[in-house]
Amino acid sequence: MKLPKNYLSYSAVRAFNATSTRRQWIQRYIFKEPFFTSKEMIFGRRVSDALEEENFFKIDTDIMEVVGRAKVKDPAEVCLVLQQRGFYIIGYLDACSEDYTHVTEYKTGKSEWNQERVDNHLQLDTYSLMIYDAFGILPTSELIWMETRDANVKGGVEFTGRIERFKRTVTKQEIEDCRKMYNDAAVEMEEIYKCHLEGFCFQDAKKAREKIKEIQNYL
Repeated sequence: MKLPKNYLSYSAVRAFNATSTRRQWIQRYIFKEPFFTSKEMIFGRRVSDALEEENFFKIDTDIMEVVGRAKVKDPAEVCLVLQQRGFYIIGYLDACSEDYTHVTEYKTGKSEWNQERVDNHLQLDTYSLMIYDAFGILPTSELIWMETRDANVKGGVEFTGRIERFKRTVTKQEIEDCRKMYNDAAVEMEEIYKCHLEGFCFQDAKKAREKIKEIQNYL
């Protein structure tokens, strides 16, 4: 299978499914346009680095208290790679128990998380698919949300101090639905990428919409 990269990730599939015209994915993965960066994303990166830091005293003091309360004891930043038909799925788990029975995903931001949002969060389905195929285990997923707000501080973002924890066990049916979503996306991505390599101009918005619709109808 010929793709811009020989693997897919949750981020790639999320960008691909963001619109029916696949605009975000084409911009990022075919034309290599830089990812948009916001102050919230920069803050989230600081928090992610802090959660991976084993020496607690190296963590920035303005985020130390919340990070200390939110952090789980499982190993941080676990990479998994799963082979599918013609491509790989790659995932970086924020934290995962050594026996793969428990996965943790950390989130920061102002946008509120609730159980319904967690139950429909494809990232957890993706990680569960990878663990189930590799080890035959249906893990319990925990999403930990650390709320933030705009503030007159360096970087413009700070924690509110609120932490919410949500648990979910992805079902076998949800895993198969997730697998199908990745496979269907990969097939369509390949057709789009082939057209690009053959010289089709996806930078013309009108022609791009027509070509994408043609590909989708064909598939």
